[in-house]
Amino acid sequence: MSDLTSPLTKNVIAKDNKFEAIVGGAHVIKGYSFFRGEHTNFGPELNQIDQPDGLIKFVLNGLLPAAPFITANDKIVAFGSFFADNISNYLNNIWLKVLTKIDKIAYVSKLGDGIVNTFALRHQFEWTWNNFIPKSAL
Repeated sequence: MSDLTSPLTKNVIAKDNKFEAIVGGAHVIKGYSFFRGEHTNFGPELNQIDQPDGLIKFVLNGLLPAAPFITANDKIVAFGSFFADNISNYLNNIWLKVLTKIDKIAYVSKLGDGIVNTFALRHQFEWTWNNFIPKSAL
């Protein structure tokens, strides 16, 4: 994995309404509107994304946490949509503790696809953790 602590963009020079820079060791020329400061992460070139670590190095640089925020000891609940189901399948397959996969009869796992907006998600968490009882019929 590449060192994501040092900036990829170096030697930015303004010239003829364009910016020239060295990005990840490659010389690039970008339009004037792309300049966002000395340490800008320019959009990657195709040959940069094609590198084995290209996505991490040229797209996710500066966006990833310093260390993983989920460990093997954490308990994960994923529900709410088809996307959440696929994420929980992936996490379960890499041996993380996905509670909705361990307990197949959990109430929340039966309703998974029906919880698809922020109001329904909030209601589910309030019901689960705060013993919230709705005042109107569901």
